[in-house]
Amino acid sequence: MALFLFACGAPAFASSTLEAPQFPGGSPVPQETLVIPNTGSIPQPTQVAESTSTIALPILPGTCKPSYNFDFEQQAVILINKYRSDNGLPPLEWNETLAEVSRDHSADMACFRYASHYGRDGSNPGTRMRAKGYAWTYFGENIAGGYGSPERAVEGWMSSPHHRANILNPKFTQIGVGFGELEGSPYHWYWTADFAVP
Repeated sequence: MALFLFACGAPAFASSTLEAPQFPGGSPVPQETLVIPNTGSIPQPTQVAESTSTIALPILPGTCKPSYNFDFEQQAVILINKYRSDNGLPPLEWNETLAEVSRDHSADMACFRYASHYGRDGSNPGTRMRAKGYAWTYFGENIAGGYGSPERAVEGWMSSPHHRANILNPKFTQIGVGFGELEGSPYHWYWTADFAVP
């Protein structure tokens, strides 16, 4: 019970990274910040999320079994696209490969109790996308923890300049969102949103 209360009571975090196209000798330029969501007006999903045909779950140690909520992932995209529409931008298209990359990273952060754009193997969002076969020309990533609903996660991102910049970046055309929940892990709820241009 104490672990559960600690997980639910942990402060929320959110972090973003953005990378321009890679050129020889180029290196990632991370943009990271921590935010706690405010309690202002939050838009609600107003459309039915499209279901995905196949959902790939991360391969994790046998002792770690996070819960997934694919409706939460779709609702987050609907909210992100609502903000884009409100700012005169076209909607982002759901990409299942990006969702797999996001889901894997959220689950890994939950199971191994960390919060970073860099994986335990030293990977970054771009290398994780390429490892799954997604050939990007430009990408960005938002991560968050401690937010128990899509509304709160997206609001937390929109409350921070770097996360908001990814959400409202006119260059991005595709998105995948991954959500994982794990009792006893520091932030309990883990979110990753991967943005890209193929």
